[in-house]
Amino acid sequence: MIFLDPAKDERIMRLGRTGEKKDPFPMHWTGSGAVIRTACVSLDVRLKAEYLSQAPWAAVLADGAPVGRFCVARGEEWYHALLGMDPSVTHEVAILRDSQPVPGDGGSLLMTGLRLEGEIFPAEKPKLNVGLVGDSLTVGEGCLGPADAMEWKTVWMSGALTWGAALRRALSCRTRALCLGGWGVYSSWDGLLSGAIPRIYESVCAPEGEEEAFDFSADPLDALVINLGTNDMSALRALPEEERPAFRRAMEDAAAAFILKAHEKEPRAVILWAYGLCGDEGADIFERAAERAKAAGAPCGFVRLRPFGPGEAGSRGHPGPFVQEAAGRKIAEELKKMLNGA
Repeated sequence: MIFLDPAKDERIMRLGRTGEKKDPFPMHWTGSGAVIRTACVSLDVRLKAEYLSQAPWAAVLADGAPVGRFCVARGEEWYHALLGMDPSVTHEVAILRDSQPVPGDGGSLLMTGLRLEGEIFPAEKPKLNVGLVGDSLTVGEGCLGPADAMEWKTVWMSGALTWGAALRRALSCRTRALCLGGWGVYSSWDGLLSGAIPRIYESVCAPEGEEEAFDFSADPLDALVINLGTNDMSALRALPEEERPAFRRAMEDAAAAFILKAHEKEPRAVILWAYGLCGDEGADIFERAAERAKAAGAPCGFVRLRPFGPGEAGSRGHPGPFVQEAAGRKIAEELKKMLNGA
């Protein structure tokens, strides 16, 4: 049996935002975790979790495909990631946080150990590094569960089934996400200006109390995809008609400012704003914001996604995984054009 320290072993590729506190290895955001290349019979992971009621979920991927998922108990425990494997075959195995951090739930998720029966090889670091910024559509809310499940619980979230996961497969890239359900670029779904992603973009993970400034220069991106606006539009629709024009202008200003802020922090990255999975009303707002940011010097584009239709919903009235998969492929096509200078 081989024991590994995920915070220190250089054969392991670590994913996600981290600050000075890297040991034990923190899994703050959806899709954060560890990737190893191994030929093994079994692989176990030790996780330590703290939370009040919203349990985090972890996903296991083999060669990019989801093969397992489990709920993380409070405290520190070992969990089986793989069992009964063929030790003559090498796989790239990722163990990732599959649900979002929950503000106010006292949560944290740490990876404190790995052990395997077999061999480990250095993980191959992809050449392309892509950032993902979004809301519940990037978290993967609604990707699991029955269509009539409407309670807000982490069980219905799966980052392994989102457009971001499909993008990883399509581009063979590494991704780093920052995403929270219900938040927007200017306002949360219920009109709270405090629920705006730009407020927490520069911190490691403010929802889990990690207010430390994130060092963007330590792991620069080649591309950044922003998928925000759905919750802002929900807030807009709830306003009296006479208040909507000012709110629309504020949304556009916030989106343009956020693109420019992202360009400042990630100067070598192309930036793509993707919008429309839950309806394309408001697409003009975010397309204009992208055009303004581009005119101001940001290498920015906009892609309109197909809204999900009848029979395509997952739980909580969100698009299901097949819709997410198609969106990820379309975003990948647009990014290829931008990265190739087309």
